[in-house]
Amino acid sequence: MDDASLWSEVRVLYRRVCLLRNLGHGAEAAQIEPAVSKAVDAIRGSPEGSGNYDAKLRALFALEEDRVASASVLAEILLPMLREMADDGTRRPVCARLVHSARAADTGRRRGSVAAPSIADFIDQMIQQERISFGAAPP
Repeated sequence: MDDASLWSEVRVLYRRVCLLRNLGHGAEAAQIEPAVSKAVDAIRGSPEGSGNYDAKLRALFALEEDRVASASVLAEILLPMLREMADDGTRRPVCARLVHSARAADTGRRRGSVAAPSIADFIDQMIQQERISFGAAPP
């Protein structure tokens, strides 16, 4: 397995641990620890590695903790909004209203107004930051 795949595996495992802890499932998170240790050992033993693993691993774990916390807050905010949109009695389905909102925001951007960033914008920014922090070139 190449170095990028090893780091990706650790990232996924860290995210899973953080998510389980965030949901209050510490025992389930602890069950993943052996897989985390194995993946971390694979990184440390990788001939492609650049050293300074502990700092990178701490930074990666902190990043995943932050991502899970942000996702949790986002879900906390969006869930009531989505429920309200679904229950407001309009005949248009939620997805049609979201498409309409996206078109309106896109029209506003074309006119030169400043629109609030979308969730897709945030995800793109997170991916770009992740690539920069781990040395991958942005697309």
